[in-house]
Order: sequence, then C-alpha cells, then structure tokens
Amino acid sequence: MDIAKQSTSGSIALFVGNFASTLVLAVSGIVIARLLGPSGYGAYALALLLPNTLLNFVGLGVGAGITRYAARNIATGEESAARRMAFNGLVFVLGFGCGMTILTYFAMPWLSEVVLQRPELASVGQIATLAIVSQTLVQTITSALLGWNAMRSIGVMNLAQAVLKLALASALVLLGFGVEGAILGLVVSQVGAGVLGALTLYFLGVSLRGNVAFFLSDVKTMLRFGVVHFAGTMLQSFSFQYVTIVMASIASDTVIGFYTSGSNVLAAVSVASTAIAQSLFPAFAALEGVKADTSMAFRFALKYNGMIVAPIIFFLFGAAGPTVRFLYGQQYAPAAVYLALLALSNIPLLLGHGIVSNVFSGVGKVRQTFYFNLLNSGLQFLLAPLLGIWLGLGVPGLIYSILLSNLAGSIFSLYLAKSAMGATADPRMLLAVLVASMIPLSLMFPIQAVLLPSIQSEYLILIDFVTFAAVYLTAMPLVGVLQSDDIRVLRMATAGLGSVSKILEKVLAYESKLIARRPFRGAEQSKEPR
Repeated sequence: MDIAKQSTSGSIALFVGNFASTLVLAVSGIVIARLLGPSGYGAYALALLLPNTLLNFVGLGVGAGITRYAARNIATGEESAARRMAFNGLVFVLGFGCGMTILTYFAMPWLSEVVLQRPELASVGQIATLAIVSQTLVQTITSALLGWNAMRSIGVMNLAQAVLKLALASALVLLGFGVEGAILGLVVSQVGAGVLGALTLYFLGVSLRGNVAFFLSDVKTMLRFGVVHFAGTMLQSFSFQYVTIVMASIASDTVIGFYTSGSNVLAAVSVASTAIAQSLFPAFAALEGVKADTSMAFRFALKYNGMIVAPIIFFLFGAAGPTVRFLYGQQYAPAAVYLALLALSNIPLLLGHGIVSNVFSGVGKVRQTFYFNLLNSGLQFLLAPLLGIWLGLGVPGLIYSILLSNLAGSIFSLYLAKSAMGATADPRMLLAVLVASMIPLSLMFPIQAVLLPSIQSEYLILIDFVTFAAVYLTAMPLVGVLQSDDIRVLRMATAGLGSVSKILEKVLAYESKLIARRPFRGAEQSKEPR
C-alpha cells in the first residue's frame, strides 16, 4: 500500500503538471498553427519528424536503466549505488545525444531528399537536429527524477518547457522567422527545462556522483537491462513516425497539417496515460525489489488506467467537430475527421497498451517488452502501406492501421502478462468501463444536433463536457466499475495530496452514495491489496 500511495500520488502529481503543461503547449501549438497556416504547420511537423525518429536510438536503453536501478537500489537501501549509476548513465546518454546530433546535421540534406521527398526542407531540418540533444537532456533528467519518485518536479519541468516554448516560438514566428523560428523556440525551451530539472535534482539533495572506476561496469549493467527495452520501445516509437513518413508520400503539407492538429488535441489522452505509465515503472521496480504481489498490482493498474483514459477518448470522439473549430478556427475544420478517428485508435489503451511496457520493464521482464513492441510495430509497418497506399484509403487508412496494430499488440501483451507474471485482466470490468463511457457519449450527439445551429463552439464544448462528466461519474458505480473496496483503496492511496485530496474526496463521496443505493451491488472485493 505504501508503494501504491507513492505511485498514485506520483501519477496525480504528474497528471496535474502535465495537464498544465499540455494546456500551455496546446495554446502554443494553436498559435503556431494559426500563424503558419495548414501548409506551414505541415512543414514544421515534417522538419521535426526525422530528429524525433532518430532520437529513439539515443542511449540504447540506458535511460530506462537509470530509472530502474535508481528505484530498485533506493528500495533496497543502497542509495549511494543509485546516485553513482544515475550519474554515469546521464554522462553516457548525453554524450550519445551530442554525437547523434552532429551526424544527423550533416546527413539531413540527403535524408530530406530521400526520406521526406522534400529537399527544400534540408536547411530547416538541420536546425531541427538540435532537438535531438535538447530532448535527450530532458529525457535523461526525467529518468533520474523518476528513479527518485520526484513526480512533482517532472511536472514543474514540463510546465516550464511549455511556457518557454509558448513565449519563444510564438515570438520568433511573429518576428517573421517562420518555421525556423518555431523550431528554435522549441529547442531553447527544452534546454531551459533540462537545466531546471538538473538544478531541481541538486536542490532535492540528490547529489549525483559518478565514479570513473565503475563507469564502464555501470553502463554495461544498464545496457544489459536497457538494450532489450530499447529495442522494443525503439520499434514502437519508430512505428509512430513511420506513419507520418508514409503520409509524406501520399499527402500534401496541408493535409499533414490537418492530421497534426488533430493529433495534438489527443495530448489530453497521452497526458493521463503517460502520467500513469511513468509512475508505474519505478513502482513495479520497487515491488519487484521487495518481492511484492505484482500480479495483483497489474490488475489494479489496468482497471484504474481504463477508468481514466476511457472517458477522455470517447469525449474527444464525440466533441471532435466543436473542439477543432474552437481551437484552430474554421480553416482547420477538416481536421475534425482525423481527430475523431485518432481518438478511436486509442481504444487499445483500455487494454493496457500504454502501460504494459513500463510494467514489464519495471519487474525486469524486458523480453516481454520487446516481444510486445515487435508484434505491434511489425503489424504497423505492414498495415500502414497496405491500408494507406495499396488499398487507397489514404490518411484514414493510416489511422486504421494504428488501431488494428495496437489492438493486436494489446491482446498479445495480456497473454504475455499472464505467462510471465501470472497477471490477468478482468474482461467484465473492462466491458463495464466501456459501457460507462458509451452512455454519456450517446447523449452528446442529440445535444449537438439541437444546439449546434444556434450556439458557439466554446459553449457547446462546455455543455458537452459537463454532461459527459456528470453522466460518466454517475454511470461508473451503477454499471459496476466501482465497488466499495475501490473507494476505500482510492481514499487510502490519495490521502495527503492537499487540495487534490479534497476534490477527490467529494467525488468519492458521491460515488459511495450511488454504490450504497445500487439495487444489485454485486460481489464486493474482499481482500485488501498489499
């Protein structure tokens, strides 16, 4: 329960910080998209595509090793080893990132012409290569902060980066620097956030100290763990960028701008999923270190993950049109179709697609992470050209490929979890979460049909949101998503979170009243999770 409280507290802290940073990033994205227009915004996305793709190779998984061995050594009382390994890992990954940036800078003219089929983006792409080393700095500092469970600090760092990006990128575009200015603003904001994160580590008292004598052995240890994790996550990450690479060959910059703007709105889903996944990595590493019941922890993680991400997915699907018109203006109206389809492509998150890699890696089952990502990515590489190009479905076909590959990968990951950890999902609970989300979704369409002709988009979104939230919170206990024991566990795990606890307590009190009045309460859980 102590680890559960740490994980839940960390998830909430990350969610709050990431939510705030995502709001700011959304504003900056909207400003940049409006200033550059659909075509310019598509060029901006393509210029960053190759650096973001090559970023997957940086460190060969040592970043994941920093998190795991820090959390594991701290849990077993070996904090000096945690500090030493974290420092040595940081030096290795940052050096790797610098080397990758230099190589990519000189290769960018060739990559722009051959891969992107847009040689005119070569100079902009060279500026974008700086994002490799700047993002490497952010990621390595985040890995160390995760190991020390400093989730609030990660949230603050992400928020600082978002604010800097909004200020710098918007100003540079307004000054006439166009796509180049937007990219420079991004790079400088990442460097600033990384420096802030390093200072945060210092002021938290985490004085990372390396030891040259242990450098090679520490890096080898983290590589042995991380290289398999790296291979899997690299495949998975590359498969996402691969979709955009295929898109570059069949769609105009304007269409890519529409797709990117719709994809940006889905940050609301990734905020929740990433916060949960990041906190589960050190949590399961600690559970494995003290030989706790990881199969029970997996079951609870899967359930609560679904409860959080499902309503966001279905709300964005139902409110795609008003959301796009409000955020980006009428010129981006075609992006609503892409947003709706992309929202549905995230349904595999309910089966744990966003968290299983971190769970497997946390308990040291890195081969399972690799197998999961290999299947998922392999299907993506096959289905993207099949549906998008050969069957002529275009960009929607690429989105269908994301849905199908992620769905197959999620089902396979549940098999791996059962065989490797003895952990299983509860299909009835997952179905109940779906039902609880579908009920408010079914009310959104008639509301929009009645109000759309006579109400502005921002007011329609507000009405949709209030309706969806109220109905979802009411439906959860009535369809059996929440039981009395869930309320007790959530109260224990979220205690001591200040104002957040007070807000959650009001919600949990409402859920408790509905559970008490439910005609058929069903089987209550009888065992307290340990």
